[in-house]
Amino acid sequence: MIDWVDYVLEICQDQVAFMSGMFRLGNVERGIAACLVHEEQVRRSGVRLAALRPLHYLFVTAGSLLRALLERRLLASDTPREPVQHRIALLEKLGLDPLPDRRTGLANSRRE
Repeated sequence: MIDWVDYVLEICQDQVAFMSGMFRLGNVERGIAACLVHEEQVRRSGVRLAALRPLHYLFVTAGSLLRALLERRLLASDTPREPVQHRIALLEKLGLDPLPDRRTGLANSRRE
């Protein structure tokens, strides 16, 4: 029994060390860079490595950004476990899709 408990604790410590390393900012930036390189060179999806700095910044500031958007009611969710919906009222009133067109980077017009 003691050997089994030792084994389980060793696995737990290893997993905690691994996950801690995953969230070190330098490691996060390298992971994002690897994904972008794969998208750019292998999948040729249109995603470019130039997106690294903004994506890394977004990851680093995501908590405070999400909190600010929720406080300003630009994002909403019925409960903490429900999906978040955007509330970009001005764009919606103008008939614009708040998500940009992949080809142009501009907001899509919903009017036909």
